[in-house]
Amino acid sequence: MTIIWSVVLGAISFVAGQIFQQYALAPIQEFRRQRADAIYFAVRFRDFAGSELSWDAEEKSNIKQMRAALIYSMELIPAYDILSRARFLGLPERLDVKSAADEIAKLATIVNAKSQATVMSDMKIAERVAAYLGAKIV
Repeated sequence: MTIIWSVVLGAISFVAGQIFQQYALAPIQEFRRQRADAIYFAVRFRDFAGSELSWDAEEKSNIKQMRAALIYSMELIPAYDILSRARFLGLPERLDVKSAADEIAKLATIVNAKSQATVMSDMKIAERVAAYLGAKIV
């Protein structure tokens, strides 16, 4: 009889672990990918400022979608507000993510504009994006 209970409890544990992985951990991993992309964009924006480098068409298309992808991936995480308070997960506060997304929209407009001229205030926007998402541009 104990063998049957061991098999049943093992199957229940496996299924519960898979559900937890699918609905809790996978959305957090996706959000971290989107957050890393946003930080990378902010760093590249600063690096491109005042240089002859330019964004290619595929990058411009990805930048346009970055704001929505960041917010969407945050919304997929169940109980985000509670989990963001757990410092070991490294999730920024909801308001910070939305502020970063708004700043990304401003930078996307600048990148997709005809003029490649970047002023100091635009670089400050890039720094704010990184700061909202928990990174620091040096």
